[in-house]
Amino acid sequence: MTELTLDELADFLHRTYGYRLCSVQHLSPVWRLETDLGPLCLKKVCYEADKLQFICLAMAHLNRQGFLKSPELLPTLRGDYYAFYQGHSYFLTDWVADIPCDFGEREHIFAATVTLAEFHQHSRGLETPPSLYRRPHWERWIRTLFRRTEDLRRYREKLEKSPLLSLLDEHILQAETALTILENSQYSAIAQRAKKMSTFIHRDVAARNFVLDYKGQAKIIDFDYCRWDIRLVDIARLLDRTLRNHRWRFSLAQGILEAYDEMTPIFPEEYPVLLGLLYFPQRFWRLCHRYYESGTLESVHFLSNLRALQSEQAARMRFLRILAEEYCLGFLCRNGVRLSKEQHIDSEGYHYHWLDLYQRLY
Repeated sequence: MTELTLDELADFLHRTYGYRLCSVQHLSPVWRLETDLGPLCLKKVCYEADKLQFICLAMAHLNRQGFLKSPELLPTLRGDYYAFYQGHSYFLTDWVADIPCDFGEREHIFAATVTLAEFHQHSRGLETPPSLYRRPHWERWIRTLFRRTEDLRRYREKLEKSPLLSLLDEHILQAETALTILENSQYSAIAQRAKKMSTFIHRDVAARNFVLDYKGQAKIIDFDYCRWDIRLVDIARLLDRTLRNHRWRFSLAQGILEAYDEMTPIFPEEYPVLLGLLYFPQRFWRLCHRYYESGTLESVHFLSNLRALQSEQAARMRFLRILAEEYCLGFLCRNGVRLSKEQHIDSEGYHYHWLDLYQRLY
């Protein structure tokens, strides 16, 4: 794909936004532009019009609400949030602090947690024109997880005799338990409340989408995947993406939840929903989906990723049981929900299991 030249960028910036370009640094898919206004960020996107409009409206909403920890969306001279140039769409923001966030560092994790909590406060009340339709996900999670559980059952039917059968059975049980938790929780009421408040989420809560300023405060960037949904989805992804790097330490999760709750309270009825979202084996489902459905994953990578997931399985399940006992024990007792026990495999059995699986895949 042909990129814009320096002259083209200068012409586009001046004609569309009225700023003068001094220098450029290309950091695909964005450009850092040094201008008479200061450093700016120009991003090229390839989304359909409705999605692009929703992203820009969400970012502009945060700006209007006074949220200072996300990029400021700069309008064109015509007052539009994005512009077309040479067959592509672009939008322009200020350049936010660019110290990379590292979820291996506790200080970075807690800075990102506080920013996520503040973002969720300011993401309420987004209004969009009737002509713009973006499918909401506030009330879709039970149906989504049911469908993904059915996927795992279909993958199991494709196998006759394989060590993978026990793994699928284990994760199907986890998926069924996650559904049971959600179905018996206050999920529907929480979803209705979020719908009434018109909440949207970031959806891609990863270290790469947070940057730190010189004070150590985190800024949240890249709203390409934002959508209507309940905030617990973001919280679950923050926990998943941090704890996997810290051996699923419950004390860290407790610190994250406390830091979030101090900024934006988490209500007691929300914890079982959070538990259900975390309990579903999302990464295992995605791995199998890529291997069995889309064909985008080769056997050797499939095996390698399975091995990585299984190596943390005992720690993950132990964490989920402690989370359930500390935050959801009354709910579990009232609804008779039983959680899976972690599996312990000795080193010899573990080695044979994966050697056998490797031979069968090939």
